[in-house]
Amino acid sequence: MASIAKMTPNKGKVGNTAVMHGSELTGNLFEVRFGRAQATDAVNPGNSSENIKCTVPNRNAQDPSPVNVTVKIDGVAVELPPEGLKFEYNVPLPEAEIREVTGIVYGTDLKLAVTLNGLNFVNSQREPDTDNIFLVDVNGRLRTVKGAILAGFTETRIQAEFSGVRPGTFYVVAGFSDGAGATSPSFEVKLA
Repeated sequence: MASIAKMTPNKGKVGNTAVMHGSELTGNLFEVRFGRAQATDAVNPGNSSENIKCTVPNRNAQDPSPVNVTVKIDGVAVELPPEGLKFEYNVPLPEAEIREVTGIVYGTDLKLAVTLNGLNFVNSQREPDTDNIFLVDVNGRLRTVKGAILAGFTETRIQAEFSGVRPGTFYVVAGFSDGAGATSPSFEVKLA
């Protein structure tokens, strides 16, 4: 059975190369996930039976750091060490921070628009990941809704839109291109 003993490195930046070391790591289709995020280029270099190599994907905003790493070969889970495989994202400082949610506009079409105000949303190595923002129900009664970041974000402001939202209490989690993540304070969405 395919097994992995370790991963190197187990800490790094988005875009770095990670290598899983083990045995019987041969097959046609390699799936490596860092939490919810899938590495799109997982390969078995030189048809080695001992290594799988991939590029570290951006961290999904809903995942903690460190994330659990999972591996499948041809759709079959690879045996991992008892402690599992973990990867910690090395996020450049200062961290992104959402301090408040303003401009809450909720329409009868179940669309929600919000403005996230905070710090360090943009720097030389970071910008909001436009495909990595989620609206989460505080009480867990409603599904998590994937949103979209609108153009024109700045170092201190992000505007986002979510569809199919019902009234409730929510918070937003946003992901950034360098693996950083930020969570907003909770806020109410009410019918007008």
